[in-house]
Amino acid sequence: MLVLKLHLSAFLLLNFCLHIHSGVSLNPDGLSLLSLKSAVEGAAAFSDWNEDDATPCHWTGISCANISGLDDPRVVGISAGGKNLRGYIPSELGSLIYLRRLNLHGNNFYGSIPDQLFNASSLHSIFLYGNNLSGSLPPSLCSLPRLQNLDLSNNSLSGPLPKFLRNCRQLQRLILAGNKFSGEISEGIFPELANLEQLDLSANEFNGSIPDDMGELKSLNNDLSGEVPQTGSFANQGPTAFLNNPDLCGFPLQRSCKNNSDAAPGNQGDSLDNEGCTGKGKLGGMKRQACVLFLVLMVFQATTQKWTRKRVVVELVAG
Repeated sequence: MLVLKLHLSAFLLLNFCLHIHSGVSLNPDGLSLLSLKSAVEGAAAFSDWNEDDATPCHWTGISCANISGLDDPRVVGISAGGKNLRGYIPSELGSLIYLRRLNLHGNNFYGSIPDQLFNASSLHSIFLYGNNLSGSLPPSLCSLPRLQNLDLSNNSLSGPLPKFLRNCRQLQRLILAGNKFSGEISEGIFPELANLEQLDLSANEFNGSIPDDMGELKSLNNDLSGEVPQTGSFANQGPTAFLNNPDLCGFPLQRSCKNNSDAAPGNQGDSLDNEGCTGKGKLGGMKRQACVLFLVLMVFQATTQKWTRKRVVVELVAG
């Protein structure tokens, strides 16, 4: 009986030690990722995120890479877009110092974007669009030295467009459309963003005029479409004012608009001018495009001929 008890005690002790060992075997990157699993309701999408694993590199949605000078691969990517997840973004993700790409788009994450997230200093692409995030942009956002792509569109973010965005000097894509940003767009932000190729601030609550220095964004091009109106400031424009917009048509361009090849330039302008920007149907859509064109062109006209030939979208006003 005594021998049996000793064997049983030894077995229980061994199981306990194995349990303790397995509980702490997961590396620090994996432990940080488990905070995301805990922050999400249900977490069925993370069913193979197991705390008993030694590494998270084979988990669904996780990418790892070998880092020079380190023995083990580290987490460089999180991809959990369109998983119908509901929860908040945990600040612990900021401890993933080799994380380069964070993609949580198309879910139902709520609350504010944690300031600590931007301690993940290797981040170059953040895709959080299509959630229900609120609050303002954290000031530490532009402490990321490699940030190139930021898409926070279609959330409920609010407040003014912060001036500290001018410190995000490596940005190539800044997509903030479909939020609740408000107030005037301050001067001094965009001249510092020399690498910016795509900018979308549409469907917000901005007011005031478009700052003149936005025209200093020399890497931007428009991708406007529709018929060029022949009223107002457009009446005296030559074809060079519409460079790098391959889908524009009508006078003074050499491209005829579909179903309007026989219309005189003056009649095209009269049709747009008589009904303004509120027309309906196919023609109404062209009128709205023309209004967007008018607002954007006035800003970028001075630098049109200096722009590089990259195909980019610039939207300041919802069409």
